[in-house]
Amino acid sequence: MLRPAVVVAGLTVVDPFVAVILGITVLYEAANAPAWSFVVLAVAGAAAMWGVWSLARAVEKDPASSSAAGQPQRTRPG
Repeated sequence: MLRPAVVVAGLTVVDPFVAVILGITVLYEAANAPAWSFVVLAVAGAAAMWGVWSLARAVEKDPASSSAAGQPQRTRPG
């Protein structure tokens, strides 16, 4: 099951990535950009993807597992 943090992080990376690719290829927004700017874009994109990958692979620590009996503690409403 996907965790909400991973989904949000994935969308945070994918949406701008697609926008940049469309801007460069369809709208020619980077027609006069220097070559080094593409290297910077690639490095920044790789760093963002690595961050999402790390978040997806991280093990979430469950605070309930640290209880004495190993069972989640339930509270009564009110």
